[in-house]
Amino acid sequence: MKEVLIYNDKGVSEKSFLALREMFTNIALVKVINSKQVRQGNWDVECSLFVIPGGRDLPYQNLLQGQGIENIASFVKKGGKFLGICAGAYFACSSIEFAKGTSLEIVEKRDLKFYSGKGIGPVLGNSFSYEDGTGMFTSISYNSGNLNITVPLYYHGGCSFQGKGNLDEVAFYNDHPKRLPAIVRGNHGKGKVLLSGVHFECCLPNKQEDLLRKQLVNDVISYFKL
Repeated sequence: MKEVLIYNDKGVSEKSFLALREMFTNIALVKVINSKQVRQGNWDVECSLFVIPGGRDLPYQNLLQGQGIENIASFVKKGGKFLGICAGAYFACSSIEFAKGTSLEIVEKRDLKFYSGKGIGPVLGNSFSYEDGTGMFTSISYNSGNLNITVPLYYHGGCSFQGKGNLDEVAFYNDHPKRLPAIVRGNHGKGKVLLSGVHFECCLPNKQEDLLRKQLVNDVISYFKL
């Protein structure tokens, strides 16, 4: 069975982490990895997919900068796969612009650079709070070539992908007037990357809509060949 490593350390949202762990249960052998273990290395031998959940990007950068980021980048370049959700997607961009012009502003470069453009957000809503975890549901158009659906997904401060990006745009925010990219994916070295500003790992309250979400999840799993 393929091994999926889910990052869990300072900054990670418990809601996103638990949903991702559940999403990969029965599909792969799921293990949890912290920043110290990422920096130490030797985890890449059995790992097929490395996952960074939503939460706060800044602690990821602070804890993983240097050797940790080098190990993740090397893993993907040699053929590994990477999934970044919300803060995990910001973290994987070349630079980020988060909550610009507010007290939460973070405008910085990032080192992982799986996406050569910028991660810019929050995309939706006039305000954002880390303490308010209720988020919202927003309509996404997803077209991977194998699956073409429109589905509402959980959203909490995620980014869009802008600039001269090197990854394919496979989903868009329907509730934004410019229909900005919500999910991107593509090759990086010999490996694969998928970054999402929305939380497709989180279940939807409406059963019919959740069936559509599960189709998207299955398409992502198929993309990573798990």
